[in-house]
Amino acid sequence: MGNYFERLYEMLKKEQMLSRRTALDGPKMGAEAILDRNGNFLLEEGGSIPPGCTILEEKIALRPHLVFIGAGHVAKALYDLASTISLDVTVLDDRAELNTADRFPKAKRLTAPLEKLFKNNLDLENPYFAIFTHGHSYDEEGLEYALRHRNAGYIGMIGSKGKVAHTYEHLSKKGFSEERLSAVHAPIGLPINAATPEEIAVSIMAEMIGTYRKDKRQISVEPGMLTFLSHIDKPVIRARIVAKSGSGPREQGTEMAIGKDVTFMTIGGGAIENESIRIARLMLESGQVVRLEKFDMSAESDLGMACGGKADVLFTLVLPE
Repeated sequence: MGNYFERLYEMLKKEQMLSRRTALDGPKMGAEAILDRNGNFLLEEGGSIPPGCTILEEKIALRPHLVFIGAGHVAKALYDLASTISLDVTVLDDRAELNTADRFPKAKRLTAPLEKLFKNNLDLENPYFAIFTHGHSYDEEGLEYALRHRNAGYIGMIGSKGKVAHTYEHLSKKGFSEERLSAVHAPIGLPINAATPEEIAVSIMAEMIGTYRKDKRQISVEPGMLTFLSHIDKPVIRARIVAKSGSGPREQGTEMAIGKDVTFMTIGGGAIENESIRIARLMLESGQVVRLEKFDMSAESDLGMACGGKADVLFTLVLPE
């Protein structure tokens, strides 16, 4: 059956978006309930949330994984932007001289004839496709390849309106519905009259962000964190930002796991993270199972951070199964 985090991961892969309720005070502080889009209860952790307590309600989805079909100038510029906001990237191209570790150092790079690459579906839970190959026919094949991934959260293709219409005509004859094709962002990117590869990359990234941030309450969940918490063999403290105001290094929903001698992921670095690690390890030593800490990140505060703003961090004990 699996533990809470393993089951949540499987549910997110299946449903793509769920609702999460978290108790922020009371006798069950830290308890979570997971519901589907229609409000039907699916899963809980930490016991049932009692009435009368303060509840944080969020929509949660797996963090997007960007997939570039094409490794040219726009792909390079878009990769650089994706790196600044810590999005994972996979690059597909048949040109080994472009799909290199120097140009895409942290990306997964798949280099082979595109016809061969397009024969295998990617094992990604929430892929965001950006298609900009070096030929019109390859763009069409790339779009068909992306459309076969039913769980794709975003598909965009570069090209003129005429080229896009021609591509859609071909794909409709192959059985792709008008509804499916109309969901494709083509021409890709927001219409800001972008001209250079860097400007085009900004327009694409803005459109992608607008897609996964469409609902202000939506929180991106890191697949790696769910996997990590599913397989721990020692107790850890899960630190999650449950509220944020003003500026700050990470958004609401960001998590890290802290063990006696290990940390996994980050909630922003600097003083807030150092203090969170200190609190978490004190909890592990004392046996405390839950704690809500309100951090002031202004320059005048004890943390003395330059970013300003405030963040509430919920610390909960996670035990191995």
